Order: sequence, then structure tokens, then C-alpha cells
Amino acid sequence: MNTPNLFFIGHPRSGTGTLDGYLAAHPGIYMAAKELHYFGSDLQFNVPARTKENYMSYFTEANGYQYVGESSTWYLCSHTAAAEIKHFSPDAKIIVNLRNPVDWLYSLHSHMVYAAYEDVTDFEQALNLEEQRSKGLSIPKNAFPKIGVQYKQLVQYTTQIQRYIDVFGEDQVLINIFDDLKQNPAETLDKNLHFLGLPTTFPNKQTILQGSKRKRNANHAHRSKRLHHWIKSPPRRSIFHGVIPAPFAGARLGLRVLHKINTKTTQRTQMNSELRKKLAKEFVTEIEKLEELLNRDLTIWKN
Repeated sequence: MNTPNLFFIGHPRSGTGTLDGYLAAHPGIYMAAKELHYFGSDLQFNVPARTKENYMSYFTEANGYQYVGESSTWYLCSHTAAAEIKHFSPDAKIIVNLRNPVDWLYSLHSHMVYAAYEDVTDFEQALNLEEQRSKGLSIPKNAFPKIGVQYKQLVQYTTQIQRYIDVFGEDQVLINIFDDLKQNPAETLDKNLHFLGLPTTFPNKQTILQGSKRKRNANHAHRSKRLHHWIKSPPRRSIFHGVIPAPFAGARLGLRVLHKINTKTTQRTQMNSELRKKLAKEFVTEIEKLEELLNRDLTIWKN
């Protein structure tokens, strides 16, 4: 059977790409292309919405695996995705990655700027627009999803996790902490394989883990802003992500080649220390609620 039964639901910029790669290397797991976002209808991540036929086409080669999975990093922020996934795959396993909210939002903003979904390049200025954006104002034209530029509103970790626990049950939901993945990738991988009931030894495991020594979640930018916005504007964005058919053979490949050529890795500047302190103080209550939910000390996130 090739019906997905493993969902890696986010957050973006929290090590999901790294762990997705580890899981995909296991012989018992098939991981499809990332960011399909078939579920989470409230996000309107794909316009037009990805069809079921299109979604299932990404799993045609998944026969014979114990787990068939996908990673869509905005599912955790969706109000509807949990129920939609449950209806589609009642016995699914859910994996979540969480990161220190201050670091997460700063990295997320950089990513949204790079992806052409955010047009305010200064992080603090973008935060100051939050009240307007909550009213549907000052939202960038190409913001996907639109809630992705309402940064502080996204830091509702306990509510987001509880939504999935309520729908799937505690035994079906695993929470990873970004710090653990960064410091102990092998241990974190084993923890996830235990959760899935899979052997923790498999061919090429050490080779895969060695890859974790490379810089992950690097900060990217585009050489030509105009070209990047052209690629990420409808309908080309939908062609780029495989949501709609290409108008002619090679069109999608051409867009992806242009995107790759136009991408460069850059050094992210340090966040203003006063802003960091202010945000850390704002999120203390949420972090303490998360500590209680996970029965884990996250003091390092509060400093």
C-alpha cells in the first residue's frame, strides 16, 4: 500500500529537512518530496489547491515500505490539518520539531524573505506590522501561507501540539527539540525510530549521520530579486511546486534550474540584542506551558 501513514508536520526552519533525510535513508521508510501541503485547507498554501490525484502521484513508488511519509512544515500551524489527516489516515504517526521561538522566528523571517513571501527585509519592522497583518493589511502579495508573516502569532506551541494529541492520542505524536537534533543527531534519530518501532541499525546510517556535520538550515538569498519574485508568482509558483501541470515539456525543470542558479548562501546578521531580550521575555509563558506539556526543562530557551 502506498497511502501515507507518517506525517512530519513542522515547524519550518527547525531541522525538519535534516531529520526527513535521516528517515528517508531507512529501508523501512519512504519519504515523498517535501512541502506537498495537501492537508491544512485553512492555510491556502497552494493556489489552486493540490488535488488528491496529484498528491497521491508522489507515492506511486512507495509500495513495500512499513511507513510512507511526507513532510509539510506548516501543518502544525493549521487549525484543520490534524482532523483532515486523521480522516485520511486514521492510524498515522505524527512527528513534530520545535525550536527556541526567538531563534525560530528570526530564521523563519529570513526564509520568508528569501522565498519571496515577505517583502519587509528588516525583522523588527516585520514584527511591528503584526497587528495590521492580523486584520488582513500589509500582507505581502505572494505570502504563502499568509499566517507565515504573522510571526509572533505562530508561537502557540502547546495549543498546536495539543490539537494533534487530542485527535491522534499521545502515543501517536512524537515531539523533537531542535537543540537535541543539533547536539545529538544519532540519539535523536534512534528516538524517532523507536517511536516508529523500526530497527535503529541500517545500512549507511553512519554515512547519513556524517552529513549532519555539514551546515544545515543555511541562510539563503537570491542574486536577482526580480527573477525570484517572477518564479514565485502565480501561476509559475504552482508549476514550480508541481501543483498544476506545466504548460509545455521542461517548463517545471526550467523554473527549478533558474531557481537554483539564482540562489546563494549568505551569512545572517546577528539579531539585535535588545530585541532578542524583549522577545525572550514575551515567550516565557508559552515556554513554561510547553515545559509542563512535555515534562521537560527548557530553561535555555528562556535566557
